[in-house]
Amino acid sequence: MQGLMQDRPLLISSLIEHANAMHPRAAIASRTVEGPVHRCTYGDIHRRSKQVANALQRVVIGGSAAPRAMSEKFETTFGAFVVHAWGMTEMSPLGTVCNLLPKQRGFDLRQRLDVQAKQGRAMFGVEMRINDDAGRPLPHTATGKLPKTKLREMFKDCRLP
Repeated sequence: MQGLMQDRPLLISSLIEHANAMHPRAAIASRTVEGPVHRCTYGDIHRRSKQVANALQRVVIGGSAAPRAMSEKFETTFGAFVVHAWGMTEMSPLGTVCNLLPKQRGFDLRQRLDVQAKQGRAMFGVEMRINDDAGRPLPHTATGKLPKTKLREMFKDCRLP
């Protein structure tokens, strides 16, 4: 959505493009965590942002599965595959990861996006169960509530040095 005085979307990429077009040699100085001052120009930032965008191969997104349009945009614009990861603090923290199986790697874009729109598969060592509101287990294809897990139970006999 564009405002009345904006001629482009208010995105970081648009701001960098504008700054590069209008002030490519303007100096930017910022202090790094270690203390010294880092100096560059808007032109430098523009070139680096293009390099980073071209270097992307995978983008990991946590939480709910990324919208299909977002996965498609990353793939078609940057050639980057979206990997979805989900978990809870009690899980330490990953529970599922949505990555392609070897047999799915040859899928066309539409088929890959269908796979990527899902939560993924449970990580090794994670057992999941979906419950209804009364706590009764539901089939794996259903929607419901995930009960809290006790991952430590799995490792209770492990002895760390």
